[in-house]
Amino acid sequence: MKSTVANKILQKNKELYDQIAVQFSDTRNKIWPEFEYFKGYLANGQDLLDLGCGNARLLELLKDYKINYLGIDFSAKLINEARQDWPNFKFIVGDILDLNLKEKYDLVFLVATLHHIPSQKLREKVLLNVKSVLKPNGKLLMINWNLWQKRYLKYIIKYTLLKIAETEKATNGIKPEELDLQDVFIPWQKKHQRYIHAFTENNIASLLKKTGFEIIKNVSNSRNIITVAKIKEQTEKEKKKMAKMLTKI
Repeated sequence: MKSTVANKILQKNKELYDQIAVQFSDTRNKIWPEFEYFKGYLANGQDLLDLGCGNARLLELLKDYKINYLGIDFSAKLINEARQDWPNFKFIVGDILDLNLKEKYDLVFLVATLHHIPSQKLREKVLLNVKSVLKPNGKLLMINWNLWQKRYLKYIIKYTLLKIAETEKATNGIKPEELDLQDVFIPWQKKHQRYIHAFTENNIASLLKKTGFEIIKNVSNSRNIITVAKIKEQTEKEKKKMAKMLTKI
């Protein structure tokens, strides 16, 4: 995917979530069953970073722990919703593609976030940014939608066929031929189109390996793909290779 296309998708994403923030927040106030996978990694006294936090519903899971929490989202209006619901926790409006944090964290969460990032290059950048803020024994806890199910498979088929056909029909100003394979737009409340990359478990495993992570858990159900990973111990040669990779993104 061209960087100009990726940037256009990111801008459309931001505009959309600012537009639907209140309604979206009202539909995102329950704990996902998949959060149960994370409980074994939680403890009092931890420093936790929630990237793409939205309205911070993850705090429904975390609220009973004595933690240092920071939530980051690019939507100012979603951050406003989070601050209203959780006034005792810290939130900032920020870009997970351009993290500028001095602190290191025990756990970094990417809940329904990475699949909204367009292009392999930018998804790699997000994970390299996560690495840069993890403590040595820190963990990445991630959930991505599993679109490989009956409810959503039609969108994968649709955009694959449109890409092959090289149709001029655009969604959010993006032509199918400009998308990567497994990229789709899925409607929200029949009015808006959201960009999503249809990950498989293998896709995620490959992405994590390339960016220097070691997988602890990578499983899926009919709704989501749940992943836990840590930074892989690297040789000096691997560290130099990874540093070079980061400068190119």
